[in-house]
Amino acid sequence: MKIQNISGILAVILILSGILIKEFGLIYNLYDPVENILEIESNLETQLQLTEIQVKPIVEQIESNPEVTFSDINFTTDYPFYIYKNSRLFYWSDFRFVPDYNIIYEADEIRYITTGHGSYVIRKWILNNDNDFEIYSLIPIYYEPEINNEYLESSNNNDIFKYKEIKPLSQRLQGQEVIVRNNFLFSIESNVEYSIFNKVNQIIAFTSFLLGILLSLYFTISFTNWLRRERKFEFAFLNLLVSYVLIRMAMLYSEFPNEYGEFLIFDSKLFASSYINPSIGDLFLNTLFLLAVVIFVFRNYHKSSLFAKLLRLNAWEKVAISTILITAGFMSLYYHYFLFRTIYNNSQ
Repeated sequence: MKIQNISGILAVILILSGILIKEFGLIYNLYDPVENILEIESNLETQLQLTEIQVKPIVEQIESNPEVTFSDINFTTDYPFYIYKNSRLFYWSDFRFVPDYNIIYEADEIRYITTGHGSYVIRKWILNNDNDFEIYSLIPIYYEPEINNEYLESSNNNDIFKYKEIKPLSQRLQGQEVIVRNNFLFSIESNVEYSIFNKVNQIIAFTSFLLGILLSLYFTISFTNWLRRERKFEFAFLNLLVSYVLIRMAMLYSEFPNEYGEFLIFDSKLFASSYINPSIGDLFLNTLFLLAVVIFVFRNYHKSSLFAKLLRLNAWEKVAISTILITAGFMSLYYHYFLFRTIYNNSQ
């Protein structure tokens, strides 16, 4: 038990250290847009060139065969593109969102637009043939979550913007304009405070928190097994349940691990349903911990003193308890439905 006690104390120290380093390891600076406009313009030019390279085979196919059909177009691009034939939608690469033609058809070769889904830079091609084909490629600039969910936040395109705190503005602001190929696209906010998580602090905080969680799990499992060997099954169950809840609360409070690094499975932009399930990774961990508790109960319930007391009940009391347990068992099947419904309704 001595090693277990030490592991428990170390776990608390390491988790608290990880939280403190995360909270006080940020360096705050005042963003100067002038210093970064050239970088944003360069990134946009890079994305435009990438789009042009990927759309070029589509343009060539339509020019060589004006009678092309929907199924003939089979190309993969980084950004969605849409083809209009005689001003009617002919092809779309992304079914989740189709821009309003009345907004995009007046666009120059390159133009910035805003929609309910966010803002985009449009690259436009007009093919002069009998069918008047138009191709529009949309480069996302600023994302608006499709789901009305307080846990999903708007964000900008990381391939273009260095700092997530920067937001594009439609109005033209002197000295803050982003201009690409002599086209004014948008302005950027000035005097925005942004934070940098020092890489060394980030690694230390992540390692400290991770070791703390691993030691916590070791302490929890070891202490639970000790209680089980002492035939204190009820206390073992409570220890397992409370420990798992405390571990998850610490992870949720400190937003571990997503705030300590970039982990796609813990990204709230892809999935979020509640405070305890801010990402698909958190939903998986919650389900995994619940499964561990259920397995423990299933393997040990018949050894507990509570189960022995239930066996000594009279016939009517056994019927009542059995009815309650069977009902609870059927109701637990709802969790499977709830789980899939949550994933379906809160993913994007």
